[in-house]
Amino acid sequence: MILNESNKNIYYHVAKITFFLYFFFTLFGTSLPFRAGTRDPSQLGTSNIINQIVFSTLFLTALFSLIPKTHHVIAIIKKEKFLIIFLLWCTLSITWADNSFVVIKRLFQFYTAIIVCFSILVHSDSVDDILITLKILFSIFMIVSLISIFTVPGAISRNYQEWQGLANNKNNLGKYSLISTLIWLYALSKDEKLKSKLFSFFMLLVSLFLLFGANSLTAVSAFLFLLLVWSLFAVDQIFKPLGIRRTVTILFLICLGSITVLTLLFSKEIIAAVLALAGKKLTLTGRTDLWADIMVEVKKHLLIGCGYKGFWITDSPKILEVYETYIWLPRQSHNGYLDVLNETGLIGLFSFLAIIINYFVTLVKNKKRTFWMWFIIVALIENFTESVLFSPGGVMTFMFLYAYLSIFTNILQKEQINFQSETDRLYRK
Repeated sequence: MILNESNKNIYYHVAKITFFLYFFFTLFGTSLPFRAGTRDPSQLGTSNIINQIVFSTLFLTALFSLIPKTHHVIAIIKKEKFLIIFLLWCTLSITWADNSFVVIKRLFQFYTAIIVCFSILVHSDSVDDILITLKILFSIFMIVSLISIFTVPGAISRNYQEWQGLANNKNNLGKYSLISTLIWLYALSKDEKLKSKLFSFFMLLVSLFLLFGANSLTAVSAFLFLLLVWSLFAVDQIFKPLGIRRTVTILFLICLGSITVLTLLFSKEIIAAVLALAGKKLTLTGRTDLWADIMVEVKKHLLIGCGYKGFWITDSPKILEVYETYIWLPRQSHNGYLDVLNETGLIGLFSFLAIIINYFVTLVKNKKRTFWMWFIIVALIENFTESVLFSPGGVMTFMFLYAYLSIFTNILQKEQINFQSETDRLYRK
């Protein structure tokens, strides 16, 4: 398809606006903030008509923006493959899910996130182009959340007196604060003007304040783990001139892994003491009991699962039975890997693991660490105690998908540049 410059700009601007609106509504939501939580299971399954209209429209506008870039999308898919295989398996699960209609609706949200990712990636000169939008949206979200915590009663959970700001619970506030922290750390390293550096530093402090103030053990643990990984990279660079950096890294990982395994096997009292300092119990606020009950369900459909997001349907008999035991009304297993296994079976879980392995193998092959890889790491950590991956309409899901697809987009762009350079060189000859 041959397009003039005016048409190209239209598709580009549509992609940018679509991404902005998609992330805005994903982060801020389409419902009024500061709402009280509910203990009535019948209210959890209420459809949000605004959600349906907004995200259906954004799906169509993202598709429209891809019209002139279809070949780019196909090229990225050919390089990536595993995410699409997982997506196709999730789609196939419609045929055996108990409530196919709900699965279709939730799959549509998953498809929308992927289409929006493709839309902005294939129209951007650099995968870092979205940082401006992210900085704008997260600065608004963090500042308003901070102010609201001290001025609006609904910004603090009435049941547990925990900070939640504009988010709907403390875990989401912790999650968003962690993402914001990463963004402002990166911005601080890139800013050249003093004004920009000061603002980035201010937003970093706000993000960290809300991260620890939310008292989300998952988010804080992920942050501390990131610091550990960053320290490992720093040590790696120190020993680089001596030619033993890989040896030091391997020894460090072996020691860390050994200590972790020994602690888990023989020193549960240490774990309990550490959790007690954070005001938590060894059951992780009832999570371990929930995991045991969900594993009973997993065994009923171990190979193929019960259907993508086909288990946590609030008016289903199985979930109503769960709510009789867990009066805090969980809407996920609070372990994303367990949810993937329960909903997509061993086939889905292995497909998911292939996605992760493929990403890190590609990262190693290209011999270049990128800023976006931190969102992959964060998502994988958070997924142990929260179902943040492949969750319909989730911020962390979108960040993971964007980070994952960005590396293959980068490779494709470099190949195109190299091809063009080689063509120009041959032409000059």
